[in-house]
Amino acid sequence: MRIVISGAGVAGPALAYWLLKGNHEIIMVEKAPKFRNGGYIIDFWGLGYDICEKMGLIDEIIKSGYKVKNVIFRNIKGNKTSEFSIKSMHELTKNRFTSLPRGELAQIIYDSVKDKITNIFDDNIEQIIEDENKISLTLKSGKKIDADLLIGADGVHSNVRNQVFGSPENFERDLGYIVAAVETDQFLNLDENIYYSDNEENKSIGLFKLKNGKQLNLFIFTSDLLQGYFPINQNEKLDAIKNVFSNINWEGEKIFSIITEENEIYFDNITQIEMPKWHKGRVALIGDAVGCVSLLAGEGTGLGITEAYILAGELKKAKNDYSLAFENYENHLTNFIKDKQKTARAFATNFVPSNKFEIIFRDIAINMMCIPYVAKLIFKKTLTDDFILPEY
Repeated sequence: MRIVISGAGVAGPALAYWLLKGNHEIIMVEKAPKFRNGGYIIDFWGLGYDICEKMGLIDEIIKSGYKVKNVIFRNIKGNKTSEFSIKSMHELTKNRFTSLPRGELAQIIYDSVKDKITNIFDDNIEQIIEDENKISLTLKSGKKIDADLLIGADGVHSNVRNQVFGSPENFERDLGYIVAAVETDQFLNLDENIYYSDNEENKSIGLFKLKNGKQLNLFIFTSDLLQGYFPINQNEKLDAIKNVFSNINWEGEKIFSIITEENEIYFDNITQIEMPKWHKGRVALIGDAVGCVSLLAGEGTGLGITEAYILAGELKKAKNDYSLAFENYENHLTNFIKDKQKTARAFATNFVPSNKFEIIFRDIAINMMCIPYVAKLIFKKTLTDDFILPEY
C-alpha cells in the first residue's frame, strides 16, 4: 500500500521502519522546514527500549545517552533537600535504561529509514478527502497525494486528528501545568550526569549539563500562575517565565540574562489526549496524537514506538485489511495507555508540589529511596509495563 505518515517525530519514523518490512510505499510529511533534533532529556526504558533493540538501534541510542547518576532536589536558596540515585531505576529495569534528548532518539530512528521513504518537509496537509478506494490529500504547497492510508503521528496538537476527528477540546485533558524548555550555553558549574530540580510551591526549574556545551533549562509550573494569559512569540514566552520565577533568584536571573532570540523556547500546556476511537475510515492515529500521556509519565516516546510497532504488525497480520488491523491495534492498547495516563496524573505533584507539606512529603519519600524496598514500591508501577509485546 501507499501510506502517508504525517509527522517526523519519534512515532512517525518508527512506524515507517516497521511498515517498510511489509514492502509498503511510505511518504512522510512534516511541517517543520527540516528534521528537528535536540529537545529536553527523556528517560528511555520498557517497551520502547525493547522494540528499538529489535530494530538494531539500541547500541547507538545508549551511545547517545547520558549515564545520569543522581537527581538532586533543592529549595529556593539552592540548598539540597533530597536526592535519589538512578541506580534503583537501572535495577528495576534490569539495566535496560538510559537518558537522552528526545530529538536525538528521533534522529536515530529517522536515519534508519530516511533513504527508503519519500520525505516532504516544510509542508502540511490542508485537505483530506476519502472515498471507498483511496484517501486524497492536498498539501499547503498545493501538492496532491493519493494514498491507501493516512497515519497521524503529528503530536499532541495533531493536524490530522483535528481535521478528521474534530475539535481538540473534545480530546484534551489539561493537567493544569505549563512546561517551558530552553537550551543555553553552559553558565553554571553543574556536575556532569546530575539532574538538578530546584523547587518552590507550584513551580520548579530543572537543570542539566549537556554534552554539546549547552545546558538544558526546564521550567514546570501551574498554569494558573499565567493568570489566563498564554504567550505566543519568543519575547512573550521569556517574559512569562521571568514573571513566574521572579522570586527564584539563585539561578533564575542568570538563566534569563543569557537567553537570546537564538535560544528557541519550547512552551506548552501539559496535556493528555483521550479519544474514544483511534481510527476512522482510512485514517489512524499513533503517538501523542492519540494517547499522549504527557511528560509527567516519562515514557511517552517509548509508548509512541510501541503503538507504531503494534499498528504495523496488525496490518501485516490482517494481510492489509486496514479496518481489521486498526480495530485490533486499538483493542491491544487502549486500556494500557489509559492506565499509563492515570499513573502520570497521580505522579504530577512530585514534579511540582503545590504546598510546603507536599514538598516535605516528597523529600522524605525521595530520601527513603536509598532503601531498595522503598524505591521498588515507589517506581514499580511507573517502570514496569504490564503488557506482553506481540511477535509479528
